[in-house]
Amino acid sequence: MRQERVKAQMTQMRRTQIRWTKMQSWMKCPIVLYGQKPARRDLRFMPMLEECGITSADDALYRRDWSPLQYFQQYIDDQLIQDLSVFTNQRMVQDSGCSLNTTPEEIKTFLGISVYMACLGYPRMKMYWAAKTRVPVITDSMTRDRFYKIRSSLKVVNDLDVTDEEKKKHLLWKVKPFLNRVLQGCLSLPRPAKKTPNKMPGDHQLCRL
Repeated sequence: MRQERVKAQMTQMRRTQIRWTKMQSWMKCPIVLYGQKPARRDLRFMPMLEECGITSADDALYRRDWSPLQYFQQYIDDQLIQDLSVFTNQRMVQDSGCSLNTTPEEIKTFLGISVYMACLGYPRMKMYWAAKTRVPVITDSMTRDRFYKIRSSLKVVNDLDVTDEEKKKHLLWKVKPFLNRVLQGCLSLPRPAKKTPNKMPGDHQLCRL
């Protein structure tokens, strides 16, 4: 029974490694902007962006050279990271009387590890730290026990500051600041400009969309 379970885990790991290798090869391919002509050999892997009117003419050029971290900070900024650190420590003090002593930098490391885990998709979380299946970029950044500790105590609000009425009104009150920040990042993205239909025969006014 144990051999079958180990065999199943190894099969899952091989599938994960193959999927991760394919994803890495895709990530190395540059994104083709509208108007550019990609190399013929890379046409299968290069998504073409549709032409649209953007509210800010300089926005597309400004964001073209962004790093992955800058795109991440579009939705998760330093203030939210700071709040996660503060409220996580408060949660630990309320539960055990001792602070977790986490910092914004450690929270960033925790989030980075979580993203990496989501990409690899191991069937068991402890496998990232296991001797035979360890992932150096994870194990060298944070210990397993520390990761579990932060994961079980992570908070973005202070429960004592939220009234019972607000808890009943907002079912997602525990993650509301997080959702609001992501929504703010989405709303700040450039949008296609509003287009007005052509004049209809005999009509002297234009309809506004």
